[in-house]
Amino acid sequence: MINDLLAENAKGTKDSTDKAAVLPPEDLAQILTSIQTILQLYATNEEEDIDLGKEDEQAIKHIADYLRLPLATLGDENSTRIQNALPDCVRLGLRLRPWRGTGSSKAIEDQSLYLETSFNVRKTGQASEDMLWPMWKLHKATWLVDEKYSELVEAGNRAAKEYKTRMKEDKDEGQMTASYVLNIAEAITETALEQE
Repeated sequence: MINDLLAENAKGTKDSTDKAAVLPPEDLAQILTSIQTILQLYATNEEEDIDLGKEDEQAIKHIADYLRLPLATLGDENSTRIQNALPDCVRLGLRLRPWRGTGSSKAIEDQSLYLETSFNVRKTGQASEDMLWPMWKLHKATWLVDEKYSELVEAGNRAAKEYKTRMKEDKDEGQMTASYVLNIAEAITETALEQE
């Protein structure tokens, strides 16, 4: 019931800044869990392996606050303020280090790839079944030649497509967005290692 009311509150309202409607609470909860899962997995790595800006850190807090709103407060000034503070998306960057620990020279081990992900918080022009899938972009490192970069992007695209197909067949939505991002990162990392 609370999810229905939160969803109703989210879908019909455009705030004074004319933002798109907020995703339903169950979708926001899944996105929040996915982001937290990725952050926990990368927390064991060096701090520089995660790129989370202050605005995105604040956005995660706003999502959590929004999901904790008591039913009786929906529509009041505080709940409206929290809802209006929600951004269009949360961006999370992952620094992939395929060559770390491979015994390569220090210069090669220190090379990294930057995978930027973006999780929708508000509705977009995408079909509703696609809104939960994070968008991703592999930034081209200056040392990476075009052909190898294209191979890495293709590996990520292939992993993304295969994962989406598998999830549609299994109808498993549990940790799908976190696993989706991690599958893409793994495919890119493995392909980078194969290129050497």
